[in-house]
Amino acid sequence: MSEPKKGFISRSSRGVARYVGRRFGNQFVNEVGRDLVTKGFNRAKETLTPVEMDRDDFRAGLNGRYEDGGKTRFEEVLRETNTNNRQLAALAQHRRRAAYVMFAAAAGFLLFGAVMIVRAGGFNEALYGFVTAFMSFIFLTIGISHDFVRWQIEQRRFGGFLEYFGKSPEAHKTSKK
Repeated sequence: MSEPKKGFISRSSRGVARYVGRRFGNQFVNEVGRDLVTKGFNRAKETLTPVEMDRDDFRAGLNGRYEDGGKTRFEEVLRETNTNNRQLAALAQHRRRAAYVMFAAAAGFLLFGAVMIVRAGGFNEALYGFVTAFMSFIFLTIGISHDFVRWQIEQRRFGGFLEYFGKSPEAHKTSKK
């Protein structure tokens, strides 16, 4: 049986590597170049291929995966990684700063996009403004992610995402203590 047809990137990488190999007369460069491009493309393809989402796993992430609110699992992770309280405090501070930077970037992109939309002289400029404003959601999401991790560190437990927003009874139990 014949070998399956390779993709465009794989064929192109072979051509580029052949050119570089001929140009510089080194077959090692030829092999390394082809392997790097092909492996990089395959890794990107594996990473970007969507997988079916498990609804129960998604709900567990929202509501919290652990009966005790994730306290036991948090302590296990601390022991496994040999993290002390000083390192934990520094990590929480780093996550807080990263969240602030991402929130500031989100606000800046939103403001810049709004100015571009208002001052647009045509469709393309308005479109650029909308795209720029939409990019603020990316920074906002990254900022929320950093702040969520910071919250988990300060709570010393792996709580659910809804608990982070204060929408779950567990969040009220821990705040009353």
